[in-house]
Amino acid sequence: AAGIVQDVEPGGILALANYPTFAPESYNEAPADARRNRSLTDPLETGSVAKLFTAALLLDSNLVTPNTLFDCEGGRWVVGRRAVKDSHELGIVPFTEVMRHSSNIGIIKAAEALDNESWYAGLRRFGLGQRAGIDLPGEGSGLLYPPDRWTRLSRSSLPMGYEMALTS
Repeated sequence: AAGIVQDVEPGGILALANYPTFAPESYNEAPADARRNRSLTDPLETGSVAKLFTAALLLDSNLVTPNTLFDCEGGRWVVGRRAVKDSHELGIVPFTEVMRHSSNIGIIKAAEALDNESWYAGLRRFGLGQRAGIDLPGEGSGLLYPPDRWTRLSRSSLPMGYEMALTS
């Protein structure tokens, strides 16, 4: 587990804690797993939080509006060889409802408007796949593959937060 308290405006870290932990005076006796600063090193898949990144890019590029309609297929859809499900049985709804209900199907369909290069560049502008530059050693960069490494499933994975990861 990892916990961070951040001063949001300047971005400074006020407190950081990890579990399992160790006693600093017994550093050499603690297992390596307990000495790792998970907040900085361990990438976590973004999951549905990634929908916000994709939505922001779509809205900022005027590729969708809050009222653009998307067919969420009643909550079940097959894209390529992947079955995609939603927790809500939505039909045709505006983009605001896609986001409100965190529709996997709706965000995948909306993301079809993005070309790979601008989508990747936009995600990088949000800081995905790179270090934040915190003033502590061992910070990982998370994960975001460039488009030349995307597979046939990437375009339906990325909008739902798969194939990308961030450190805390």
